[in-house]
Amino acid sequence: MEIKSRKRIWEIAHNYHTVHSIMLVLTPLIASSTALIVASSGLFTTGILFFSGALYYKSVTGHRIEEKIPVDLKMSLAPLGGSSLILGWLMAGISVLKKRF
Repeated sequence: MEIKSRKRIWEIAHNYHTVHSIMLVLTPLIASSTALIVASSGLFTTGILFFSGALYYKSVTGHRIEEKIPVDLKMSLAPLGGSSLILGWLMAGISVLKKRF
């Protein structure tokens, strides 16, 4: 994998990491219930670790992290992390709507 590609992957991971870290700080300020704060924060944390972590790993090593996972545990971490981020936004959105209405 060439350096330009690795740098671009790192930038994508960094951007997602930054935006969702800010949301981790803001969620308790905008959320209406403790359960939704915990759920949203947990999903954002999981998403950052799996999505950004998988991209950081690929940008540094040039390999997918899934190549290092034993066969019986093999899964694609980036899509799992991306799904967690989406669900985190959904929970944060629900919390804001509950607070307003």
